[in-house]
Parts: sequence; C-alpha cells; structure tokens
Amino acid sequence: MYKKMLNILLLIISLFILASCNTNGGKTNSGNATYTSISSNTPADFYTRDGNKIFFGRYPQKKITDENLIKDLNTKAGSLPSPSLKFKWSSYDYYMEGNIASYMYYQDIDYDNDGLYDYRGVYLKAYRPHNYNNASPTTNAIQETNGYLTDIVYWFSYDKIEWDILAGAMGQAVIITNMILDSQDFYPSKLDQKFNHNGNIGYTSNYELSNIRKWLNDNFYNTAFNNFEKELINITNVDNKRNNEYECNNTQDKIYLLSLTEANTYYSNIKERQAKGSDYANSQGLFTVVKQIYSPYLGYSCWWLRSPSDQLTSLEIITDGKIIGADSSDSSRGVRPACNIKL
Repeated sequence: MYKKMLNILLLIISLFILASCNTNGGKTNSGNATYTSISSNTPADFYTRDGNKIFFGRYPQKKITDENLIKDLNTKAGSLPSPSLKFKWSSYDYYMEGNIASYMYYQDIDYDNDGLYDYRGVYLKAYRPHNYNNASPTTNAIQETNGYLTDIVYWFSYDKIEWDILAGAMGQAVIITNMILDSQDFYPSKLDQKFNHNGNIGYTSNYELSNIRKWLNDNFYNTAFNNFEKELINITNVDNKRNNEYECNNTQDKIYLLSLTEANTYYSNIKERQAKGSDYANSQGLFTVVKQIYSPYLGYSCWWLRSPSDQLTSLEIITDGKIIGADSSDSSRGVRPACNIKL
C-alpha cells in the first residue's frame, strides 16, 4: 500500500514538473539567455520557412538611423578605441600595407540584456584598402562611396538571416544567404607560386587553405548561430575539383562558398545569380554599384565562388551575374555563405 501511494505521489510530482516546463515553452535558462532545448523540439522550431525562403540565424545587417537609439548605443559603447587602447572595442585585424593593422573596430551590444547581441557598432579610423598591400585610400575609397565616413560610429541591427533554398531532399536542404552579408578577401597574398600557408602548401587561390574558409567556419559560424542552431547544420563534403592544376583537396565544412559547378547548376540564368549587399557589408568595403550610369546593375555587388581561376585569382559572380576571375587578395568582394541544414 505504501509503495503504491509513493508511486502515485511521484507521478503527481512528475506531471507538475512537466506542466511547469510547458509554461516556458520548453525553454531552459543559461545565464541571462533563454534557449530552447533541441531534444524537446523539432528542427523547424529553430527557423522560419516561407515557401523557398528560410530565416535562420542572426547577423548584423541593417543600418540604424534612429538618432535617439544611436545616442543611447554610443553611450553604452563608451570611449572610442585607438591602436594603443581599445576599451570595449575589438579590431577587425584587417590588412593595410601588407600587415594586420588596427584601424577598423567593432563592438557588439546586448541592448535588452537577454544574452543575445542586438546591435553592432562599426568605427573607422581609416578606410579599408581593397587590396591588402595598399595604404588606406584618401580619395575614392569604397566605404566612402558607400556612404561611410571615418571618425563616426555606425550601428547595425542583428537581424534574422534570409536564406534561399537551392535544393532539398530527404529532410535536408542546401541554402545560401539571399544577400551578401560581408566583404572579405579570399587570401591576402599576391604570390604566384605555391607556398606554405594555413598548414599546407598551395596557391593563393587554394580554397582549402584560404582565409575565407577559416572565416566562414569560425567567425561567421560562431557569430550567426547559437549552440542549438548549430546542431541543425550538417557537415558537408565540399567538392573542390576544378579539373585544372589549381584545384585543391575536398574539405569537410559546416559553412562554405558555392563552386563554379554549383553556381551553374542551382541558377538557371545569370540574372538569378545577381545579389545585393547588406548595409553592414557595404560598411566593410563591399564594391557596390551606386551610380545611375551603371543601371540596370544599380545596387548590385560581386561575390566569391570557391573555385580557382588561376594561381592568383578566384572566381566571382559580378554585378551582371556573369562569372569571371578576381584577385584573391581583393577585400571588396562579397560573401554569401552556404550550408546544408536539417529540415
């Protein structure tokens, strides 16, 4: 009798605990952040789908124009950085005159104290050269053309990332960001022979050894996704065959760039390959058509593929959707991350 009553009591306690969890939507707390346990939810709980679009992860994108909000964010950010004293700011560690230098800074702010970043501030002390070996431009700087000046803090909101579904089957989908989210060089070098970099020997255009591959699977991956969203991203066997002497080994990646073959396979015509950059990407020095004389390409930018053109150049999609080779050390080319996720 006692054992039976104990079992009933334990059942009541279990039901009470379950009910308590359900009132929080199956969420668990970790510090100030509230996360959803993936073990009690389906993959679809971590993204929103609208037809051929998926909204998944967060990244700085839209420029803030509200003056009161900007003033408040500037106050929260505190003192401005310098090469010797960065305060709350971090240097992007971008290249200038062949060396990493502190002249562009960022700071992320959790505005509502929920454990997630809401805004990123960008501060330029000098314009970013589009080539790693150049000095900071004093005229016709890409960032200046895009509307971003030195000695001013610009703020960008962390927004849900919009992805296009390129292919899907068996509960998985290949997706690519709808917009160009950032601007990065492929690899900062102009060496036209094989050399030792990032752990092996290869050309500047070698995707396996490239800085952009490291950036995608470290910087972007850890900025855009929380731990539970990361569980939805499959590791992909990235095929890097190019059938020329500049191809590299296949790689195992979570985030990657499209190849020449994939760009031709997933897009039925060149116009579908055209893409525009986010405000944040433009602040990083993304080349963007801003003059009416270049219409109908107004607002469009160039973005990298992972396939090599030759030892010094990698392929890119240009503003009209065509594919050409670009200097691998050019930082004005955009990044459209791609990945394979569980649906």
